[in-house]
This record gives sequence, structure tokens and C-alpha cells, in this order.
Amino acid sequence: MAEMLSFLDSRSAAYAARSDNRVSRPDENYAREIMQLFTIGVHWLNDDGSVVVVKTDNGRSPLSTYDNSDIQNFARAWTGFRRHGRRGNFEGYATSHNRINPMPIEGARRDQFPKMDLYKNYIGDGYPECIDLPEKQFLRIGATYRLLGSNNFPHMHYEEYSWTNNSHLTRLSLKTTSALYKDLCNANGSGPCIFRPQVHISSNLECDQNECNLDSVRVVQVQEDPPIFYEYVKPACVEFAFHKEKHLRKVNDAAMPACCTTSTSWARSDCNFSFERLTYKTNEERCEADDNNIGVCSWKNVNVPEAKCSFSSGLRGSYRSYHWTNDSCSIQARVTSEGAVAIVHNPNNIESNGHTVTEWVNDTNINFFKVNWSNEDYPNPSNDCGNGACTTVGDECVCEVNITTRRFFKGVPTLSLTARLAHGAPNPAAFNDDEYTLSNDSTADVTVYHRKDKKEYSKNTIFSVVRNETRVFLKNYISRVNMAGSTATYSFRNPVSMMSLVNPESRDAHYETDAVIDHYFYHPNTPTFVAMRLLERFGHSNPSPRYIKVVSKAFSRGIYAKQKKSISIGTGKYGDLAATVAAILLDREGKTPALDADPSAGAFKEPVLKYIGILRSMELERNSTARELRLTGLQSGIGQYAYHTPNVFGFFLPEYSASGQIAESKLVSPEAMVLNAPTVVGFLNGAYNLIDMGLNECFGGFGTKATNSCTWIFKNWYHWRPEIQTMGILRYQPSNADAENVVDELALLLTAGRLSPGSRSIIKEAYDVELSAATAASALRLAQKLVISAPEFHSTNTVKRKGELRPDPEEPVPSNNDYKAIIFVNLNGGMDGFNMLVPHSGCNNGDLYENYKAARGDIALSKNQLHTITASDQVCSTFGLHPSLGNLKTLYNEKELMFVANMGILQQGGVNEQNWRKLHDSTNLFAHNTQTEETANVDIFDKYAGIGVGGRMLDVLAANGYKTGAVSVSGSAPPIVSKGTPLLAVNPSGYEKFNPILDRPWNARKTFGHDMNSELKDMNGATTAGSTFYGDVWSEELLKALSENTMLYDRLKAVTLTETYPNTRFGRYMSAIAKMMNTKDDRGKDRDVFFLDSPGWDMHFDIEGPLRVSFSEMSESLMKFRNEMKNLEMWDQVTVVVVSEFARTLMGNTGSGSDHAWGGNYFIMGGDLTDGGGGKILGTYPDDLSNDSPDVFRPGIVIPTTPWESLWNPIAQWFGIEESDLDEILPNRHEFMDRLFSKADLYGA
Repeated sequence: MAEMLSFLDSRSAAYAARSDNRVSRPDENYAREIMQLFTIGVHWLNDDGSVVVVKTDNGRSPLSTYDNSDIQNFARAWTGFRRHGRRGNFEGYATSHNRINPMPIEGARRDQFPKMDLYKNYIGDGYPECIDLPEKQFLRIGATYRLLGSNNFPHMHYEEYSWTNNSHLTRLSLKTTSALYKDLCNANGSGPCIFRPQVHISSNLECDQNECNLDSVRVVQVQEDPPIFYEYVKPACVEFAFHKEKHLRKVNDAAMPACCTTSTSWARSDCNFSFERLTYKTNEERCEADDNNIGVCSWKNVNVPEAKCSFSSGLRGSYRSYHWTNDSCSIQARVTSEGAVAIVHNPNNIESNGHTVTEWVNDTNINFFKVNWSNEDYPNPSNDCGNGACTTVGDECVCEVNITTRRFFKGVPTLSLTARLAHGAPNPAAFNDDEYTLSNDSTADVTVYHRKDKKEYSKNTIFSVVRNETRVFLKNYISRVNMAGSTATYSFRNPVSMMSLVNPESRDAHYETDAVIDHYFYHPNTPTFVAMRLLERFGHSNPSPRYIKVVSKAFSRGIYAKQKKSISIGTGKYGDLAATVAAILLDREGKTPALDADPSAGAFKEPVLKYIGILRSMELERNSTARELRLTGLQSGIGQYAYHTPNVFGFFLPEYSASGQIAESKLVSPEAMVLNAPTVVGFLNGAYNLIDMGLNECFGGFGTKATNSCTWIFKNWYHWRPEIQTMGILRYQPSNADAENVVDELALLLTAGRLSPGSRSIIKEAYDVELSAATAASALRLAQKLVISAPEFHSTNTVKRKGELRPDPEEPVPSNNDYKAIIFVNLNGGMDGFNMLVPHSGCNNGDLYENYKAARGDIALSKNQLHTITASDQVCSTFGLHPSLGNLKTLYNEKELMFVANMGILQQGGVNEQNWRKLHDSTNLFAHNTQTEETANVDIFDKYAGIGVGGRMLDVLAANGYKTGAVSVSGSAPPIVSKGTPLLAVNPSGYEKFNPILDRPWNARKTFGHDMNSELKDMNGATTAGSTFYGDVWSEELLKALSENTMLYDRLKAVTLTETYPNTRFGRYMSAIAKMMNTKDDRGKDRDVFFLDSPGWDMHFDIEGPLRVSFSEMSESLMKFRNEMKNLEMWDQVTVVVVSEFARTLMGNTGSGSDHAWGGNYFIMGGDLTDGGGGKILGTYPDDLSNDSPDVFRPGIVIPTTPWESLWNPIAQWFGIEESDLDEILPNRHEFMDRLFSKADLYGA
């Protein structure tokens, strides 16, 4: 997961600036997908699964659960994760990665700043402040110790790995008289220690000898021979972003000791153990107790004795050598125009002492975080930075701050009111017995504790309540940050962070990760979202609102109960999956057979489950002499296989609808996304081969070689012994050979008894004929193959047959019209268009290349790498192309290619940095699935829902007498889904013949295989109105696949291309399209739209290498295709449109990749461009790529100025669409009449 969603090695912006001296942001990928795909979804849901809608200026729109700023915010919570080192006890090559151990989190790489949650509170709310923990928390209730064994290297505290067991390290050795020693030793009487992996201190312990001089510990030694160490894990706590004190004197055990001796130039640091940290108070007491010291001072240097502290010999290099000083420090807030805040520390005497402020809190700090401003009003340049209260610096305000605190409640609150308390408190039991007293005001829901010597209901009062099934302690106060000197009240609640600005430890990063996951887990949307996804996977694609509500409540309540039937399953704890699954399986909608007759109920079966179902129910017996079973080719053959998911969305989208009755009924059918002619043929060939010849790789089988190759088997079939020459064979035998019994048993095992009477009759008849003509074994194999070809096997509800055949497709006749083709190329994932087309020189607005370079940081391309092209009517006269796009430069210079600058989805015009959210409330920007849909449909208000822009063109042209074709080389093809033109899907790896075993010369007597076309057509014939929608889709796809297979297999096999395409995925795609264009007359088409979906462009990590390879493969393949078309004299009849769902952020992330953005640069190709747009850049390239531009917002997201409608308007006209039909093709074009390109702009007069 960390590799696929690229948060592995994501680092904080502060770490990147410190280690690499570059400006970047954490990778956003996982922060987006964990919410969208795995926990809460993109829209607020009612508990019955319906979407919450709200009124907007544009009507009613779904209410989003998060926005892009939330993603950027949470991205900081997924920094610091590293790969665990190799281990010796698992199989793998020497270079294999360790994917077994949990990933460690390196505190130094973790973002240290506050992180707002989805309710405008903060991750860490409800946890106590670290300064409120009782003194010597390491001996108090709540302390935890983790066993390290004989290696004293800590896991939860920062130390250089090279220091492991370094002899210069000093660890605290516990005395045998210590209560802590006794707790950790856990000896039975006078016996040896019995060490436990983890020890939780359950009662307060007394300190012993040197322990009494410490504020905290890190690693303690419990035994000397052999040495045994424990690591102390402090309870989770938080720190405020802004401190009331002028110096950080109250930050708990934040710094190392420093006492001045005879002068203020040098201080001395004496530690009790390596890396000891202590409070300012303890440091002051130690200084005063030593007669050689003059106290804490404003020192210039620190002398660290070699004996104990961190800079002893051999331990150089730690950047965390913070020591106490008595200098005061003012704190400021930098406020952006969006209201985000960064912390600035201004210590006194900083320059005179020769010190510097660390970059993550100095006056150039770029680590901004969200805060919740009162009344959503804050200082910004538009209000003169709070009427002069703050200083204007560029587009930011720099404000002095002061901190105020006050008590919250004057009496005991109700349980519901305690939700308003944000700040946690320690467990009162962790203090001395007389520190806190239980109040008589306590209620059943709220327990009240008052601190001694403080008045009742003071800021120190603690309330104890249960939240999310856990008892928590809350402090009765609130802290606010006020902009000092403002006449208006500009303030926000003081943010908390679980990470320390001074000592970011792995321990705290783990706590913060748990808190973030809990935030998602306990989100109100999670029960319903999880219920809907689980129902889909349990065979209910379109569950009723009532059913969703039942499952959602079972998840929320942790129990599924039916009193009348004495059913009660679950622990009663939120998120109990036993209760959730019980609700799915035991609810009436999950087990009522009558619902099998509902055409919208049920679902398609997942392809891999269908195949595994055959193996199990038909009793596969493994060849005991062969190696373990291994299935191969399933992903390309049937569209699904474990660990081969094509992208982060899995094998199919939950919102996918198959065209026809399912889409028209506004239902979904996720599994249909991988159902097309190649996967239908692939599945049946693989299953037929399994039934005929066992599990092997022959004839489209999904097994591997056992003893002999397919070639040997073909030549020596008379020696065929499947039990030894395959990986396994099916051993199922019916209880008797009677046809009715055989079919009934197969129907029960393979279709759960749903096989229709009509299909049973067809199979029984075929069985009897085969039984009389051949053998019982052959008849059984035939019956098995027919059952798994029936629609009831592929769906989970019943089929109602009419008893009529579906009409055969008309025999294609070549068209007399001229031929034209559009090739829709989708670079799936978000192509980096601003590293495809780069400003170079001759720019109107200064040096735009330097502007580009500053915006892109370390992912910018150097100027001398670029292929230069010239442009007119643009911001620059010379642009550069990515170094891998030399072929595109050639095509551009030959006027066969044009670029379109800064294009993307737009709802309306007039969009800028201030209003883009308001003016784009009808789509979920930056999400792959929604923006892929928008790019495919170009119909933002869903006037023609589910129909692609290419599909609408085909529908209009078909209505006007053209013979239209929709061809995909990438499976499902949203841009070319139409009402009337069926999709023809082609496997780019090769066109597979259906039931190929029948054509083998050595099988002339049909020892293997059966010709079943007649039975397949009968079983998959026409159905009545009440028949299953899913089975109907299967039958249509099967018969279409058989028809296409008959028509195209020999023709495609005979096609000889004039070009040799690269053996890459993109090369195979373009080769397949070229072959299909050769068959236009065989298919009788004069208008084709082809779809190619190229995966792998979502480059969140290390973008340079993958982008170079992807551009190179694309460029070479497109040039080969262009040459092919020229050789066929068809290049003037083709327009290639290369797009992506969105661009990428200009600013790189800390993984040297970039994240989801908006407007991007794209291109089209074709022979007809030479008299129009060829050799030009249309649209408007931005004249400023910095965040100061009104067309760019952080972190380098460019607002598009050219809508997709501008491009498709002239392409549709070229394709044959009349002006009167363009509003159907582009339903929202009226919003952009002044921006639409004309046909002449692209294709000339």
C-alpha cells in the first residue's frame, strides 16, 4: 500500500528544506485515497446510503466530506514512513524489499506542525498537554516500557542507527532497590527476571536514588549479564503551536541541560545519561545546586563533557542539541491570503550570541497550517493586514501574537456539552493521592475532579467522559491566539500538535498516526460507506436504502440482533465486523430467494471468484508430482487476479454502470467494468481448457507447464495423460449419469440452483446427444462447459427466457462515405503537462523559464535538455519540449501536431483563485474517478449521463446515416459509450480465437472440445422484461464476442503492418488500433472512435525517471502510428487527441514527484492539421507560474483558461457533426462561446 499509494519515504517540507535545501510539500496520494476509497468517501451520506445535497448558487450539489486543502493537510500526517531493513528469515532475493515488518516512522522526517481535522478541530484534541503530565511521568500510571533485549538501540526515540550499542553511549542503569526495576524485572520471588515484551505501569511508583533527579528517561538497563534494556514510552500528549511564555520554559523535558560557570560565553552541560532532556525548572535547580555555576544564562557556546552527553566522542552529528537558555523569545504568526498560518520565533540575543533560528520556525518558514479563525475573518492584504495591526509582507501578513486562556464551564456540564472541550488532561490517578479530589457534582455521564488549592471549576478542573468507547479526561479551559494590536478581533483557537517542534520522536509519530486513523474510523460517514462497499463485494450491487441502513447500524452499534429469532451477534463495540457481516448475510434482503427474481437485485460475479468456484465445485485434484499450483494470465485473460490490481481503484469502480438497461435504470454494475469481448473469450477458453485438458497453459488455459510443453502435447496427444501432464484435473463425478441428474447437480454447484428450466432443457438435450455419440466423460465435460456459459453462472439472480434467439448482427457492408477516425488517448493518472511543454525564451513577462524553474523546484527540467519549438501569439516565442519528445517536435515542425495550453474541466467562465470553489461545485476536482469521467463525457451537469463525448458523436452521426464504430483497446471505454453503437473491445496483446482446440489438426476426431455455438445462442437468447439485468448484459456480450470473433480473427491475423511498433504497452495499443483500422471495410464503418487508456501517469513519487520512460514510449509509438497511416494514405483521415484527467502540481512533493492539479497542456495530431493548427500552440499559456499569479493557487495548481469544449467543438465539426447538433455533443458549450476554437483554427479553411 505504501508503495502503490507512494507515502513510503514521503518527508515533511521542513525535512526536505533542511536536508535537500528545496521547497516542496508532502506527497498527497495516500491522504486522498484513504479517505476516498477506504473510509469516508467523497460525499456526506445519510445512513441509508443516499447522498446529502445542499443548495448552491448553481442549484443543488452533493455535500463534500473534504476538499483539496484537507488532503494537503492530511498529507503531512503520512510523512516519515520508511522501509524496514531486510531480515534473514523470509524467502526473497538479495535485493528483495522487506514487505513483512511494519514500516518504522522516522520522527525527523515527520511533519511537526498542527493538523486540522475534518471538523475544523485538530488531530490531538482530547490528549493532555505534555506540560500537564505529572512530574516523573516515567514512574506514573500510564507509563509504558518496551523490551529491547540486549540491543540498547531505541525504536521510539531518535538516535542515529550507526550508534547502536556504541560504547560511548550511557544508559540509565536501574538499581535493584528501585520499584521500577522490580516492575520491569518481574521476578518470581528471589528467582531470575521474567521479562515481558511490554510493561504498563498500573500504579504510581516511588523514585529511587538517581531516578529522583530525573524528569524523564529514554532507555533503562535492567540486567547486566546478559544485558537487558527497556525503552520508556511516554503517554501520548500534545504541545500548543503558540506558547504564552516568552521562552519555551514549560515545554516538558524539551531540552538538554546548560549551566553557565564563570562567564556567559560558555555553558556546561552535565547529563545523567546520553541525550537526557529535562524541564527548564529542573535545569535551573541543577544550576543553582552547583556552587561552580552562576545559573542559567544567555550563552554563546555549550561545553558537553565526553562522559555522558550526546556529543561525546564518536557520537557527533545530532542536529537536536538544544540546550536551555534564559533568553526570552517573541512569537509571531505569518498569515497567507488564504488564512493559513506559520510560526515565527524571534529569540533575543540571537545575533549577538552567534546563533541562528532553525528554518522551520524562522521568518522564512514555509510550513503553513490551517487554523479556525473566529468568524472566518483574518488579517490579509485586502484589509490592510487587519487595518495595520499586522505588517504586510508580499501577499502575507506578519502578526505579533498574544495568548489568552480561560475556563470553559462554571459548573458540571452535560455529556453533550463536553464535546465543546478540546483540550485533554492526564488521568488524575497519575498524580499524588491528594493532588485531585473527586467532586460530589459528578454525574453518571460526567465525572468531575478538582485540583487542590484551586477553586472549584477552575481551568485546572478535569472532566472524565467516555468518547468513542474510551474513557478520556478533559481540561476545563480553552487557549486562544490573538493577533496583538488588532482593532478588530482576529483570533483562533490555539492549535495543538502531537509532534514536538524541538524533538520530533518516532513515538509521537505513531501516536499521531493512530489518532488520524481513529479520526477516519469514527467519522459519521464511515459506517455507511463501509456498509455500501461490503454489500457490493457480497453480491449486492444496488442494495436498498433499508438494507444499507441495517448494515450501517450493525457497524455503528457493533451488534446485529433479531429478538424474535434470538439472534445476537457482535461485541457491542463500534466497527465490529462480525456484526456487520451478520447483518449482510442474515438480513431478509440477503437471504430471501424471492429477490432472485428482481432484475435489479444481485450482481455480476467477480471473474476470479467464478474461476476459483469452478476449481472448487468441480473438485480440482492437484498433480502430486508437480510443484504448487500457480495460476497465470488471469489479469489479461479475465480482467482480474490477486495482487495485479491495475491502479489504486482496484479492478473496477464502484460507480461503474454497464450500458443498456443497467445505466438507463441508474444502477451500478462494478464487475461489468472488466466484462468485454476479450475477457469473455478469455474466461471461456481458460475454463473450457480446464474442463477438457486440466490445468495447463494450452489453449488459453491459466495453469503452468507440469511435465511437457503444449507443443509436445499437440504432437503426442495420443499419449495424453492429464493426471501427470497438467498441474491438476477436475475429478467431479455426478451421483449418476442420468442427464436430468447431471444437469441438476451442476446447476446446484455452479449456479446455486438458479439455472432456468429453458437452459436445463438445452443442456440435457446436448448431454444426451453427446452421451450417445461419444462417452459419458465427454458428455459431462460438455454439460459443464454449457453451464458455465449460461448467464445464471455469471450473475446472482434468475434469467427469464423468451425462448427466442437474439437477432444476429447484420452482415457488415463497406461504406461509400469517406472514412474518418478519432483516437481518444487518455493518459490515465494525470500527465505532467508543464514538464511536457515548458516556457523557454522570448517571453513577454520577463524570464518565464526562471519563473517556471522556481515554481517547479527540483522537478524542473534544465533548459539545455529541452527540444525547442517556436510559437506565435503566445507568452513566449520559444517553448521547450521534454527531452523524450523529439518525435513530437518533428511532428510539430511538420505541422501535423498542435498543443493546447492550460486546458481542463470548467463549469463556467470567470474562474480565479478566490472563487474557484464556488464556481465549480458540480464536480469533485482533483479526484481521479470524477475527473476521468468529466474528461470522458464533457458533460459536467450530466445532461446525457453515462454517455461519452465520443459516444454522443457516434449517436448523432448514426442518426444521420453514417456507419459508426466504437473500438477500445483498453477494455471499458467511457468516452465512447453510446446509446446505439456497440463497443468492440480488442485485446492489444493479440486477438484470441474462441474455443481454439476445435481447429487443431490432431483433434480432427474432436477427442477434445465441443462445438457449442448453437447451444450458446439458445441459452443466451432473448429474455422477458423481468429477467436479470446482469445476465442480459452477459448474454449480449457473449454473443457479440462470438460474432466479432468469427468476423475478425482471420482478418486481423492476416493484417501485415508496415511499421514495427515498440514492444511496450503503448506500442501494442497503437499497433492494435492500426490493425483495426485496416478492417474498417470488413466492419463496414465510415466513422470510428478508438479509445486507448494508458496507465501509469499518476507520478507522485520520483517523477523524473517514470515520466522520461512514459513520454519516450508514447512518442515512439505515436510516430510509428503516424508513419503507418501515411503509408496507408489515411493520415489525413485521422485525429489523435491526447488528454489526461488533470495536470500535476507545479510544486514538487518531498518524494520528488508531484500531486493532483487542474489545468494542463495537451496535444492533438493528424494530417488534416497542416493547414490549420498544426505547428501552433492554441489556448493561453500562463504568463506567471508562481503562487502569486491569480491563475495559480497553492501548491502550484493552475486554473485552466481553456475548457475541454474549446477543443472538441472543431473536432466534432471535422468529424461530420453539423452546427445544429453541437449542443448535444457539448451540452455546456454555451458557457464558453467566446473561447471555442473553430474548425478553421484546427483544420484550416
